[in-house]
Amino acid sequence: MNKNMGILLFLVGVVLMGSLVLGANIKEQVQGGSLTKGVVTRQNASAVGTDTAAAGNVTNLNISVAATTGKWQGYYGNASLSSLKLGSASPVALYSWSGAQALKSNVLGVVASNDSGFDFASMAAATASNFDTSLGWQTTDADSMTNTMTGSSTIIAGAFTSIPSAALNDYEEGTAGTAKFKVGIFADGSTVAKYAVGVNNSFGPWRSFDNQTEVTYELIVPVVGNSPSVGSTVNFWLALK
Repeated sequence: MNKNMGILLFLVGVVLMGSLVLGANIKEQVQGGSLTKGVVTRQNASAVGTDTAAAGNVTNLNISVAATTGKWQGYYGNASLSSLKLGSASPVALYSWSGAQALKSNVLGVVASNDSGFDFASMAAATASNFDTSLGWQTTDADSMTNTMTGSSTIIAGAFTSIPSAALNDYEEGTAGTAKFKVGIFADGSTVAKYAVGVNNSFGPWRSFDNQTEVTYELIVPVVGNSPSVGSTVNFWLALK
């Protein structure tokens, strides 16, 4: 963990809510935040093409399909710090910091992993090919980790640099392709390979990939397991300064 970050890590389990997690160099336990799930969108499958076959005919036939990836799930939305307090007491804490604009600056990024035991103290840049091997993906696939994380970027407010990354589609004041959100991949350095993806949290106003929703982050996460349609649990953290 970069010592200059001074981040707190807020654990949010997609399936198991309200878990407690210790932030790096933080003695207190911090309660996990909550998720608000919105609309789920998906590309429609191509219609089945047909042709009439007749004996004796030889036909030149080109076939194409608009497919949906079986390896990735996408997320977009707003990551926020709802409150910041010193001491926890009901109904009043010893001191509370407030103000939406002030609290915005404390949220650095969003990190997600299928492993709730990800060790943030040894968080470092991952290798795309190693990620593919861990997931059982072929590096030659168009949507492999190797062919997705083709760039190199700074992730999470400058704390991590030269991270394999992918620039996502977003809008800035109605203009497409600003690539404000760059997703990076991380490993935790443990003997058992554990991986995570992360992205900066940024206030624009930016709009989502479809130019419909004001967002502060966009993120893609790999779907693990032998049944992509069933999926797997994803754990979310907010990185705070």
